[in-house]
Amino acid sequence: ADSGGGIYNSGGTVTVKSGATITGNTAVFGGGIYNASILGRVTVEQGATISSNNATGNGKGIYSDFRMVTGEDNVADGVTYKPI
Repeated sequence: ADSGGGIYNSGGTVTVKSGATITGNTAVFGGGIYNASILGRVTVEQGATISSNNATGNGKGIYSDFRMVTGEDNVADGVTYKPI
């Protein structure tokens, strides 16, 4: 995938619930999740797993065009924000 190997969020709300797993995905941007809109929100609950994803560009775990991610400490692969 070009963007969002696991999930591509174009403007809604994504909640990765405790016990959920996003793993083994590959994309250019956002191996696990790509958040593409200022209207998009991503929340990662404690106990969720976002790991072992790959991005050939940026954002193995989550890549976000805007600073709309909560629960960053719960993302093993990390969160990358688009430079302003």
